[in-house]
Amino acid sequence: MHQRAAKASFKIASLNIKGRKSGEIEKWMHIPQVIRENNIAAMAVQETHLTDDLANQFQGLFGTRLTIHYSPDPQTRNARGVAIVLNKKYLKTDDVRETVIVPGRAIMVNLPWQDTQRINILAIYAPNSPREIKEFWKTITRKLNGTQPDVTLGDFNLVEDAIDRIPSKIDDPQAMEALREFKIKFNLVDGWRKANPTNKTYTWSRESDGTQSRIDRIYVRDDIFNECSNWETAPSPIPSDHDLITARISTPTSPKIGRGRWAIPTRLIKNKTIKKEIQMLGLKLQEDMERSQRRATGYRPQRLLKEFKTKVRDMIRAHEKKIQPMIKTRINNLSEKLLKVFNDPNLQTDEIKIAATQIKKEIQSLTRDLHHGNRNTVAAVDAAEGEKIGKTWS
Repeated sequence: MHQRAAKASFKIASLNIKGRKSGEIEKWMHIPQVIRENNIAAMAVQETHLTDDLANQFQGLFGTRLTIHYSPDPQTRNARGVAIVLNKKYLKTDDVRETVIVPGRAIMVNLPWQDTQRINILAIYAPNSPREIKEFWKTITRKLNGTQPDVTLGDFNLVEDAIDRIPSKIDDPQAMEALREFKIKFNLVDGWRKANPTNKTYTWSRESDGTQSRIDRIYVRDDIFNECSNWETAPSPIPSDHDLITARISTPTSPKIGRGRWAIPTRLIKNKTIKKEIQMLGLKLQEDMERSQRRATGYRPQRLLKEFKTKVRDMIRAHEKKIQPMIKTRINNLSEKLLKVFNDPNLQTDEIKIAATQIKKEIQSLTRDLHHGNRNTVAAVDAAEGEKIGKTWS
């Protein structure tokens, strides 16, 4: 497959999928959809439970678009494990150097990025035990042997600040110190926390008692932090007790891109109702121009054209609001409500736990409904057009 040029900026993500199956759901078969719908370039995955057979099956099905680099647990292949999935749409994947740092726990890829540049992405899945966490970070620091990770992301299984837990709690000092030594040595910063010094959000929750923590994080080199943006946490479309975390990384030389000009969404151009309304507005414009031209004075075609464009824009925006999926609007509203709960100084810990658990449960349910709805749509298109040369073949 021909490799596209690497983009000036790309989106990274991390998700602990909590094993490869949930009931009848084979979670790895949902990863490509998550990557596609969220425009992710590189995704770290923890608790992969990947075997060589499953990895080969995945690569066989999705190898034209994605490439997978993984490290299974050496003791139990169908347990734990860490991986990085790269999207060929955004990254050059024909010259990727893979290094397993800690089998089943830490893997790093080095890949081309913008002309002569390369970038190191380290995906980790830290142990649970404080003693093991301490040794884990000491081992990584030693084994990297001076190789600079530009991005380190994954499930850290500890937090650095009490603010990142509900209820508030300080983690094991020795484990925290080992992580801090790693950060200092490689000049890494917790991106979300640096961008949000006083805010609260959480990436893992336990429904039974409402416990929350921000154990999933993305660290970047301090000197590239200003080139990073869009530090976000979103509910996982795949069944898991962890959220999907994402960020966008740019090259120092890439232009700063603003919101840009509004354009008619492509999907709406094909809408028959909208096409008919645009046609009617166009005929009205033509009549107005002809009428105005017959007058002795005041012929202003530019003004009439501007009014036409404004009417078309307003009509399409109004139509877009009507057909905006209610489920997405509900998810956005609930997500805003959840952040307000996390950051409300008037709420007690137990009140936050109860309210957050209820809101998060509804968000997760809606997100998964949306994910499966999109999946069914793709399946229907594939069934109808699978034998035709077109988008479903790409």
